[in-house]
Amino acid sequence: MSILRRHRPFIEFRWTIVLFTLVYALLTIGVCAPDVGGAAGVRKLTILYTSQAKGQIRSCNCTKFRYGGYGREATLVEQVRKEAENVLVVEGGDTLGRAATEQERLKGHTALSAIDAIGYNAMAPGEDEIQLGPSGLKQIGPCRTGFILANLGNNEAGKQSGFEAFAVHKTAGGLRVAVIGLFDPRLLERMPKVPLEVTITDPLEALKLTTPQARKRADFVVVVSHSTKDEAESLARSGLADVVVCTHSESAPILPGEEGNTVNVPIERIGDRILVESRTRLGWSVGRLDITLRSGKITEVSNRLIYLDRTYDESPAIVKLFDDYNAKVKEIALRGQRELKTKIRAVLAERGYGSADRKRECAFIGAVLCKDCHSDAHRKWTESRHSTAFASLEKAGQQFDPDCTPCHTTGARSRGGFLNTKETPELVAVQCEACHGPGKSHTGSPNAAYGKVAGDLCRTCHTDEFNPSFDYEAMWKTIAH
Repeated sequence: MSILRRHRPFIEFRWTIVLFTLVYALLTIGVCAPDVGGAAGVRKLTILYTSQAKGQIRSCNCTKFRYGGYGREATLVEQVRKEAENVLVVEGGDTLGRAATEQERLKGHTALSAIDAIGYNAMAPGEDEIQLGPSGLKQIGPCRTGFILANLGNNEAGKQSGFEAFAVHKTAGGLRVAVIGLFDPRLLERMPKVPLEVTITDPLEALKLTTPQARKRADFVVVVSHSTKDEAESLARSGLADVVVCTHSESAPILPGEEGNTVNVPIERIGDRILVESRTRLGWSVGRLDITLRSGKITEVSNRLIYLDRTYDESPAIVKLFDDYNAKVKEIALRGQRELKTKIRAVLAERGYGSADRKRECAFIGAVLCKDCHSDAHRKWTESRHSTAFASLEKAGQQFDPDCTPCHTTGARSRGGFLNTKETPELVAVQCEACHGPGKSHTGSPNAAYGKVAGDLCRTCHTDEFNPSFDYEAMWKTIAH
């Protein structure tokens, strides 16, 4: 009997083990390989991006233009996460606004709380955050998401800032995505000349140092660059990152038409890299970049802005944040009014006057008295939305918000004008005197020169920020009197 025949059973057993091991290995690789998924190694990545909210945390809700707010954004993000397994959510800076006053800092705190609740994966700072510095950000409050910035100078303040160079997010589908934050130092030249707590280095040099570290831990690299468009293009041309999102946009907004809430936005392909300019602003919209990867390479891309209109209900968790914010704003506003009155009394006392001695007759009379002589104009006003402008604030719980009341009341920020519903209930809503000026002197001496109004006055409230689609000629016809 030959040696081969004598050991055939053993040899066949051994080959069976080898084949089983190979099949198991192939199956395991098919499941776990980072760039294989779906048919023929196809994976899809969805990047949701926002930037330049400038402290706007909720839709104004007072005009036809009612886009925005973290409440609606939370609903959108939740929907996208349900429909796609590889989702990355990033913020590109100028989130907090100036944060110079107590209310602005409270608004910044609410924004960061909303970002945490939504579950952002990374945030890059803009001018607002760089100017605030570590100490200013600390005053606003903690944020689990944290800022990332790769080109932060190595000074003592920088070490204490808590900024990481990059963050790695593993999606529900198992894709590992690194996000590198960068800031364009040239933007500092446009800022007020105030001492900064941090120093900013060259973005491209920082990217060269950071990318190799990020590549070791991730399958895909995204740069969120708060920079000018040309700086972002130079970063994309370097070929170091797969996607560059430019989040300091100076381009005009692209608004959706009447038929929907989505706008397709072009992208730039630089070699096999992608450059996107974020045109989200003031919390109106969320950018959605959908990428198809085949064997780790980008083959298909679509980019659009999704405007946050009333299609999206506000998340109850975010509405709770808004309610807490409004309650605290009420405390701030009423406390400020009390403190102002106390200061005025003190000044009058120093000058030998009692407050009653110096009390002036109020210059505002209210629309009820205007009706006596101008009944047709008064009727037209009662039919307009100006007459119910304050109700929209009450519905949203914002009737004490000094950011809102000047455009929803009469004479706010003017002596003798609206203070609050308890002390000046006769001046709620946008009444005659909101446009024509205080009417007390007019009642005593009527004359044709009083109250002349130009179209520019309307635009002090109907601004590009809150009402960009405002058409003066069309809107005047609805209130003409």
